[in-house]
Amino acid sequence: MTLVASYEIGNWPVVVGDIMVSGLVPKQDTRPLNIPTYENANIRVSETSNRIVSGLLQKVNCLGAQLVLAWSGSSICARSVFRDILRQNSTPTFHDAVRVLNERQNENGMDLYLTGISIEAVQGPAQQSTRFAWDSEAGWNTKHRYFSKYNNCLAGGTGSDAFLDLLSLPIVDQPAQKSPMEMAICQSLGFLAKLTGDQIRTGVGIDETFFGGAFELATMFRGQIQKVGDISYHFWEARSEPSGDISMMPHVALKVEYFEDYLIIRKVSFGGQVADALGANEIYIIRPVHRTIDEAERKRLIASVPRPSMNARFAALYVHMPEKRAPHDCYVAVHKSGKEYWNGQIFFEEDGNGLDMRIHSDTLQRVQRALLPATGG
Repeated sequence: MTLVASYEIGNWPVVVGDIMVSGLVPKQDTRPLNIPTYENANIRVSETSNRIVSGLLQKVNCLGAQLVLAWSGSSICARSVFRDILRQNSTPTFHDAVRVLNERQNENGMDLYLTGISIEAVQGPAQQSTRFAWDSEAGWNTKHRYFSKYNNCLAGGTGSDAFLDLLSLPIVDQPAQKSPMEMAICQSLGFLAKLTGDQIRTGVGIDETFFGGAFELATMFRGQIQKVGDISYHFWEARSEPSGDISMMPHVALKVEYFEDYLIIRKVSFGGQVADALGANEIYIIRPVHRTIDEAERKRLIASVPRPSMNARFAALYVHMPEKRAPHDCYVAVHKSGKEYWNGQIFFEEDGNGLDMRIHSDTLQRVQRALLPATGG
C-alpha cells in the first residue's frame, strides 16, 4: 500500500516515494490519526475495511552516497533487508544490495518491491548511474511500464497507476531551468504537488489504495545520491469574481526538510475566511524504515529538531478552481528561488504573533493567465 517509482527526465534519474503506512486493523479499533495531507485520515476509510492508515515511514531510503532504495510491501521485510545490506557494508554499493537480494528472493513470508538508483565510477572521475527494480517473487525480472519521455519508469505499490497516469499529462508550469538536474527536480515536484493537492482536497488515495501522506524525492547531486529538501508546497483555491478577476485563498502549506536522516514536515493550515488566521501548525518527524526510535532518541529529537522556516529553495504551487471541470480545474507551477529567499515567489515572515505570507505579483499573474482561459471549461 504505497507509491514508489524511479524514472528519468532529460536522462537525469529520480526516485520518488510516499510516506503512508497501513495495517490490517479493523476500523472500529482505531484512534484519530493526522497525516500531513489529511486530518483524522481514517475517516476516509470504509467502515467495512479491515485495513487502516497506521502511521508514517520513509519509503525512499538513502543507504549511502551511492545507493538509494525505495520500497513497497511489508515494512518489516524492508527493514530486515536494508539492515542486511548495511551489515554487508556501512556505505553499500549496488553489488552489496544484489548479494542480499539474490539470497532473499522467494524467502518464505517475503513481500517486497524495490526500485532505486546506484552510482558507480567508470573511468577516472566519470560516474555512471543505474536504475533498477526487484521484487521478492520475480527478482530482477519484475514488471515495469514504459514511457518514452521518461525512459523506463519503474513503479510499484497500490499508487503506481495514479502516478503513471500522471506522467502522460502536461500539468506543470515551470520556468526555464539552468541544468538537467533542476529540470528533473522541478518537473518531479510538479507531479508530487498534484498528487498531494488532490489528496488534501478530496482524500483520494487514502480510502482504497492507502498511499500518500506526503512524498520524498532523491536524485544525483555532485556525484552523490541525495534527497531533495528545502521544499515548500502551497495549496490554494481560486474563484472567479463578477469583475472577471480571480480571487485566491491559501488553504495549506507544507515544508519538507531533513534533520540528519529524519524527514521533517511542517504543516500550516490557514484560517479560511478569517484573514491572516492560522489553523493547524504541526510538525511531523518521519524515520527511515531501518531505524528504530527508543525513548531516549524520541526525547533527543523533541529537544533538537528546529521548527522549519516556511521559506524554501523550491516552491510548488497547486491551485484548484472548483468552478471549472477537469482537466482545466487545476494549475500546478514550480519555482526555484535564488540564494536569498526573499527573491522567491512566495515568502513568509514569522514572529511570535503569527505568520505573514507575501506573494510576488508575477506568481498571481501567472495563475490568472493560466486559469482565465479555462472559463466555461
